[in-house]
Amino acid sequence: MQTSGKCPRIRRVLMHMSSFVQVRKYFFFTALGVILAFFFFVTASAYAQTPTTVHYTGFESGLSPWTQDIQNDWQTSTESKTEGSYAANFDDPSSDSMLTSQNFVLSSVSNVTITFDWAIESGFNSGEYLAFDVSTNGGSSWTQMGILRGNVSGEEGVWKAASIQINSVSQVRVRFRGTVNCSFTCGGKDGFVDDLTITATSLAPDPPVLLAARQFCNGTTEMMELEYTLVSGATDYSGVGCSGSGCTPSAGLGNSTTNIIQSSTYQGSGTRGFAVRSYKAPYTSSNSNVLYYSMSNCPLAAPTPDNPTHHWTFDTDGSDTGSGGHITGALTNGATAGNSTAIAGAGSLLLDGSDDYVNIDDIQLEDSFTRISISLWFRASAVSGVQELYEEGGAINGFSIRLNGSTLEAATRNSSSQATVSKAGIFTNTWYFVMVTFDNGSLNMYVNGDSSPVDSTSTGYSTVSSHVDPAAIGRVSNDDSFGVTGGGNYFNGRIDDVRVYENVALTGSDAGTLFNEFGSGIILPLSNLQCTVDDASLTYGDLVSYTASVEDGGEPYVFDWSGDGDLSDPDVFQLVYSDNFSSGFGNWLNFPADDFEWTRLSGSTPTSSTGPAGDHTTGSGYYAYTESSSNYNKTSYLEGPRINFDAYSGEKLTFWYHMYGSAMGSLAFQVNTGSGWATLWSRSGNQGNQWNNETIDLSGLTGNGWLRFRGITGSSATSDMALDDITLEVSPIADFSPPAPPPPPPADPVTIFQHCSYGGYSASFDVGDYTLAELQAEGVLDNDISGLQIPSGYEAILYENDNFGGSAIIKTQDTSCLSADPFPGGGSWNDKLSSLRIQLASTLPDPWSNIDIGNPLAGSASYAGSSFTINGDGSDIYGSSDNFHFVYQLWAGDATITARVDSQQNTDSWAKAGVMIRETLGSGSRHAMTIITPSNGTRLQYRATTDGSSGSVGSGSSETAPYWLRLTRSGDTFTAYKSSNGTSWTQIGSVAISMNSTVYVGFPVTSHNASTVGEVVVSNPTVALGSGMNRFASSRIGLLFASLANIFR
Repeated sequence: MQTSGKCPRIRRVLMHMSSFVQVRKYFFFTALGVILAFFFFVTASAYAQTPTTVHYTGFESGLSPWTQDIQNDWQTSTESKTEGSYAANFDDPSSDSMLTSQNFVLSSVSNVTITFDWAIESGFNSGEYLAFDVSTNGGSSWTQMGILRGNVSGEEGVWKAASIQINSVSQVRVRFRGTVNCSFTCGGKDGFVDDLTITATSLAPDPPVLLAARQFCNGTTEMMELEYTLVSGATDYSGVGCSGSGCTPSAGLGNSTTNIIQSSTYQGSGTRGFAVRSYKAPYTSSNSNVLYYSMSNCPLAAPTPDNPTHHWTFDTDGSDTGSGGHITGALTNGATAGNSTAIAGAGSLLLDGSDDYVNIDDIQLEDSFTRISISLWFRASAVSGVQELYEEGGAINGFSIRLNGSTLEAATRNSSSQATVSKAGIFTNTWYFVMVTFDNGSLNMYVNGDSSPVDSTSTGYSTVSSHVDPAAIGRVSNDDSFGVTGGGNYFNGRIDDVRVYENVALTGSDAGTLFNEFGSGIILPLSNLQCTVDDASLTYGDLVSYTASVEDGGEPYVFDWSGDGDLSDPDVFQLVYSDNFSSGFGNWLNFPADDFEWTRLSGSTPTSSTGPAGDHTTGSGYYAYTESSSNYNKTSYLEGPRINFDAYSGEKLTFWYHMYGSAMGSLAFQVNTGSGWATLWSRSGNQGNQWNNETIDLSGLTGNGWLRFRGITGSSATSDMALDDITLEVSPIADFSPPAPPPPPPADPVTIFQHCSYGGYSASFDVGDYTLAELQAEGVLDNDISGLQIPSGYEAILYENDNFGGSAIIKTQDTSCLSADPFPGGGSWNDKLSSLRIQLASTLPDPWSNIDIGNPLAGSASYAGSSFTINGDGSDIYGSSDNFHFVYQLWAGDATITARVDSQQNTDSWAKAGVMIRETLGSGSRHAMTIITPSNGTRLQYRATTDGSSGSVGSGSSETAPYWLRLTRSGDTFTAYKSSNGTSWTQIGSVAISMNSTVYVGFPVTSHNASTVGEVVVSNPTVALGSGMNRFASSRIGLLFASLANIFR
């Protein structure tokens, strides 16, 4: 702290800052009455809002961005502080030496609160001081708000906590001034400032509180109302606003009273909105708050999926069994109903593709519409040419559904303006379900029960006007919405269960309901089986390769190449699925429920410095890739064919991948055989500007399985990854009859309940992370859950605090009441849930499990031989909260955990891997760990208090993987060791931490880069009883702790 030219420092031990009594004594400064007219202090605001932190500094990284005057007497010091390691400090001699903050401009007029700790050493004389000033005009003028004076009892040698509130300001700037006169005795006279926070609170009152929103529909009339209460403390209310026909607000508004806005009888399209505004006079947009709520009007006649307006079942004839007026379809030119090959009911409509059709000549189907839904089943005998399925109207106004080759299409027209949606890849002799909706200008196509449309578009018009041409099923009557004129385009095949829903747009959920009514057991082919044999001279016994795909979930194709009638000949041929994306995605489909979709592309990707310049096959063909622009840190799945592994042998998958870019994310290949998705291969980070080849052995898998690739983009646009030339090779087992395919993974598998015995309200969740806000959005209250239902293959992790903090407990099976699960520190886990994580159950060998701690990108772990491969993301394991992936097991008592870190991906110089002993699975848990890094050697790092700061022991080393690490616990003493060979050990350091007897031991991995998943391989893992150096493998003690582990899972 001393600089050239200052008085010699005279240390007086009794006055040294280390002898300060750190008293957290709050006091409020007062000034002259003229100042109090503008600055005043309150302990609570009538318009209390959640305060926003404008600025905080503990001076841990220096004085910046604060500035000082030319005296340059301020610096940071470790001599005395209240938080962290440093405080701001000025020393003698000084004459109004100033330390000034930047100017903070607030978003609107606000109340500002400033808190800080400050102190002066004993020995300050009269006329020497440390003062605090505030400016509300950017520094043009200043007002002194407080001062610590020398030679004043109670103001020296003690830390004081200050709090100041300034009302109704739009900007604020603060400074500290210190004066020490060396004409008095110099030395040992310093002033200190630490832990300064500036928060701002809007002056606007809270918005009115919504109590209830109700809507009453009986098919012919409706009434809607909004019930609310006005919050107390606002000066005035602007009243109630309504939008929408028939909205009549009630009168008699007043503070803190219950009010109701009520609509008159009305029915039709559109929405009605209600608004109530509270404000503090005089009214401005920045000191008001609005409650707004909107509800859709009741639909006309409101059809439901099981109550269509028109319904042609074709069970026996063309009768219409709908609820909106019966329109009998005339079976024309030999069209027949009641055919036994049907998907729905007793019969279907059979059309020969020559001249058969059903005529529906009724004026009711010529009306204009703003909303309409049409669904039907079809089974095409051919997929060539154009074949009309359903049409009404014509080339000016109308609606049509058709097959164009193997592509399913739908179109609407209004005043000759056409809009279309489509789905490619329709195959012969297979039942398909299609539902097309027009919703106020949005045209959507749903296929085979998917809740998301396979295609949707905005038409540019909200209504399709009336149309005069008759409707038809199985042909174009006169003209259609695709522009066909003169009729024709007859359908060849079967049509069943045609439904029309007038004045309503059904949803994706309705599509699933209609599909599942008849289609839950159908087999959907991925493509036709096609065989190509190049050599006509092949003889029996030769190995034949050809391109093929089989029915998804159906029996495998068996071929008699020799013609001898013997289908039991082994190894006669080989199946090869080969996709190079030249004419589509082939056997691979975009998963509809992820963040974005894979894209087919030829040439280079749009963003420079990422992605391939061309495809792998020829350099000029197509490939599939993830477009990362505007899709940062997003996940996309490319789902492949489903295969019965029991029907084949020698299965293997070969593919080429391209992962080039500075922000590259991760690519993984995964298989699901009924127990959740398992990662068989993954790569993360930049793999170079070239196509790379990979072959994965699938021969050890059994049962029916799904295949998919998972791409996770990085933090910027330079993370385009690509796939090409995917080949799946299998050798069939002749005459194999496979079991029924496994059911798809359940949607929202885990259900939580408000009360024990599965009572009260409930909510279901899919795999994912759910903060308190996300739980509340599903109707779950904080600290209000008592029971869970968890199917096999899933885990639920319950966290004490929001954002996955505090204590945690893992549940793997149904739990009727959490009161039986002990909570750390006493009590039970009943009513303790504030955030929730649902994940697939660990596939690691007993007793190991794995979990994401904190909120990183999803990590993973696998085990083979004697090694764990761990993929972990996360910003760090340090500070007061951690983000990483953890492979762990539950342990009781003293322990020694040892492992060799074989390899560590260099995602950051401070990426970390090693061995850990951790008290809980919360992000702020106490822990100790021995780690290795790519560039900073080995360390003992720890957190001694829950949610407290972290510490580190050891520095200056240069070890990198491969390297051996060890951590021992003896009571509350944790000791770290390192070794180059696993036999000769060097102690890194030791630390004392008070930790529960029951803990989690294992292997942490963090990439120290929140946008990148890093891979670490850990081998020779052992956990030993006690703190000795014996290597007692954890697998030998798994049974000893099985019962204990069950208590906590």
